[in-house]
Amino acid sequence: MASCVSHQSGQTRNDIVSSPSPPQSRLEAVGMGMVKEGNQGNLQMPDTMLDVKIDDALADALDESCVPDELLEDMNIHEAKSMSSCADDGPVLPPLVRKTALEFMATLAYELRLPKSMWFLAAALLDLYCTRRTHANTISDLRATCSALVRMLMKSDCARLNPMPSKTLDAEEAGLLRTLDWKIVIPSIESWLSTYCARLNLLTQRLLVPSIAWVWMKAISNANILIWHSPASPKLPPRRQANGLLGLGLVSARLLPPDAIATKNLCPVLWEQVCL
Repeated sequence: MASCVSHQSGQTRNDIVSSPSPPQSRLEAVGMGMVKEGNQGNLQMPDTMLDVKIDDALADALDESCVPDELLEDMNIHEAKSMSSCADDGPVLPPLVRKTALEFMATLAYELRLPKSMWFLAAALLDLYCTRRTHANTISDLRATCSALVRMLMKSDCARLNPMPSKTLDAEEAGLLRTLDWKIVIPSIESWLSTYCARLNLLTQRLLVPSIAWVWMKAISNANILIWHSPASPKLPPRRQANGLLGLGLVSARLLPPDAIATKNLCPVLWEQVCL
């Protein structure tokens, strides 16, 4: 990730623990802005980044910043594979149960000082795990699942998490790895947003660093709200959620006109009000 878009180390507990009420107009705009009419792809603005003509010097710069074209392709492939085994028939966990699980993981993440990127990854893995594991005891085992998931990402001693015996977490961690096919690094909303913004800084020759940094922070803040209310699914995977949030951020920063990401079936007046 380019240095101009960095994670905030001084996060407070409320940054990841609280679950604020969603601003309905913006969340609805994210959902409506994902797919243009007659197009099953993502928002036009981020997708065109794949089609930009890149010379050798720019390609080298992208490689040095670890955000080359190949990374986007790899992330897209991994996301498609992880989502392909998920049934898109609604959330597996009841909303209140999922909210409680996220709050528990957020508390662990805060106590262990995990970076926010790990919090987004943990939430994405929890949703993926619950869609693949359909056992009747999924909910009853949720506390151990969340603890093992955070421990797995942290690679920390289980005594720092909670007083549960280590054998309990060891068994749960083994089950997590089997269910996730041993793939614990998957694209999240945060990883897509960070990759997009790092590439945008290079594609604009770093002329818009302050504006793009603001867009990144705004999008991450909105993603933290969105993740509490909208679990990832095949119809709304992390990439499409990130595309919508990035588009709204660029419009809010006046780097794009509202028309650039508007859908044909949305009232222009309503869309302008949403983007104000």
